[in-house]
Amino acid sequence: MTSEETAPAPLAIGLVRGAAVAVRLHGSAGRPPVLIAQTAAGEISLPLLEVRGGHLRALRALGDALSARARRRLKRAPDRIDQVFALPGGLIKRLEVQLDDGTHVDWASTEGGLGDLLPTDEETFRAALSFGSRRHADPETVRFVTGQVLRGPGVAQTPDGYQDGYLINAFVIHLYKSIELDRHDPPEWTQAVFERMNAVLAAMPTTGVGVRSDVEQLFVSMRMALWQMHMGRGEVDAAQARLDEVVAYHDLSIDRIVNCNRSYNLAKSMFMAGLLALARDEADLAGRLFENAADVFRRGVAAVRPRTGNLTWFAEMAATHQVAIHAMTLLRRLIEGAPIAKETVLEMAPAAVRVEDAAYLERLKASLASAWVEPRAQAFTPYADPELETA
Repeated sequence: MTSEETAPAPLAIGLVRGAAVAVRLHGSAGRPPVLIAQTAAGEISLPLLEVRGGHLRALRALGDALSARARRRLKRAPDRIDQVFALPGGLIKRLEVQLDDGTHVDWASTEGGLGDLLPTDEETFRAALSFGSRRHADPETVRFVTGQVLRGPGVAQTPDGYQDGYLINAFVIHLYKSIELDRHDPPEWTQAVFERMNAVLAAMPTTGVGVRSDVEQLFVSMRMALWQMHMGRGEVDAAQARLDEVVAYHDLSIDRIVNCNRSYNLAKSMFMAGLLALARDEADLAGRLFENAADVFRRGVAAVRPRTGNLTWFAEMAATHQVAIHAMTLLRRLIEGAPIAKETVLEMAPAAVRVEDAAYLERLKASLASAWVEPRAQAFTPYADPELETA
């Protein structure tokens, strides 16, 4: 660096690990970071903890997961210091890195920073949680943020009146991160939040069409996340209870599949309900559920228009298409009376879930295998319905 060049300003990345925060400070010329927490009680300077190998591995993984732009910014300041701090109790609004003289240090990017840990309005929620590309890149940190939202004061009133949809969205994200990490809250807490979200949902306006405002989409989305959580934990009866609610919703609301977004979770849930019925050798029920899964896909595709405003929803129909193919394959075998091996069912099961983690998929298959019964009859007699027949 020449005398005319200016050293890049220091930058930081950080993540939450249990009751600790790990911070990597770049470009401070050897000066250690100070971490300030903004809480309801005011600003608190956090005490240092021992830096462990797990913290260093997590920081390295976080750095690798950052956007190309953020990585380039950090490369300009290659010297770094790693520190770990103890989190205070209670809700934390944000964390700020400073140097020892009080100089403020920016977070390198939103996906690697801890600048907004308690979104309480539409703007901050959309910036921190609503979109996967804007969330923190570390799943455990995202789970910490959603847990704070669910324990916090709620989301401020929005102009369209759909602010509570953000709370339900936080609950669903929290469940998926819990599944991904295989780290779960006490069952009584999860049940209490679920009941609170049901009450919130019942009070929401019913005219929304977005993922955080469509009450019918939110109803199914919550239950799909929950049954996936239960299947991953071997709690087949609890998963079945949530699936039964989705099946009942389908029977009452199938004619309201007015966009392909509603069909995604519904088709997957119908398929998993069918797989569980097939595992229990309830072939007649399984056949009807497989018909439902394929029919939901058909209705979702039919709802798409060439000038649709959300191509992402349409793109997700590729996953629902796979569900429909599996459902129709099993349905055909049931109609023909052909045997269906347990291994075939387990191989198809991942199509029913949104979670792609390999360890979770093995737990899912183990739960489904535990429901399998012998001997098997596998009798299914389809009822006449012109809409379900081949033209």
